Amino acid sequence: MIRRGLMLSIPLLVVIAGFSIAGWLMVPEGEPIPVHWNAEGEVNRTGGHVEAFLAVPAIAVGLMLIFVVAPYIDPRGRNLERSAALWLAAWLGSMVVLAIAQGVITFSALGLIESGSATMPRIIASLVAVFIMIVGNFLSKARPNWFAGIRTPWTLSSDRSWDITHRWAARLFIAAGLVSLAAVWLTDGDTSWIIMLAAIMFAALFPVGLSYFVWRADPDRELFSASRREEE
Repeated sequence: MIRRGLMLSIPLLVVIAGFSIAGWLMVPEGEPIPVHWNAEGEVNRTGGHVEAFLAVPAIAVGLMLIFVVAPYIDPRGRNLERSAALWLAAWLGSMVVLAIAQGVITFSALGLIESGSATMPRIIASLVAVFIMIVGNFLSKARPNWFAGIRTPWTLSSDRSWDITHRWAARLFIAAGLVSLAAVWLTDGDTSWIIMLAAIMFAALFPVGLSYFVWRADPDRELFSASRREEE
């Protein structure tokens, strides 16, 4: 799993580094560089060379380290291996999003992307929505572990809670991605982001509450110390 992830993510890291180096060398020092855009594609914040061309590569390297190290320190590492599809989807999806983000920053700094066009924010939002759907597709296949999936005290204390929670989470993530895609292309900038955020938040938070109620109904659940004292 780790070897496959490295083989696929290192080329993406090279792409990120290439965008970063090109921007650092080609953009004059001291020139304000767009680093954030509003929903209409208008620049609303600029930064310097360090923020524009080093922040994303640093985040990418940090994420790669987490994805490489986590399987070795997870007490349920074998289950994480069994969740390889979800792990790799999250790993590679994150790297793709970061590569696109660095590309947008570099191309904008070089004047290749015009400010005020809503097309680019829509494309980026669409990629995020697709990423959410891909993750959702693999959520139901995840096995109990400490790093990937809906990790609450209740899913980690009940296999039944884990299974039911992740089946629902998978459906909700896919639905949130579809709703987000529709909102991005059928509504205006601010409205689309509000709908997208609401859909993602619901998909992420509803399974957390569900996991508790399924755990409570599971006769084979692991009991917390407070619960043990109550039953005694």
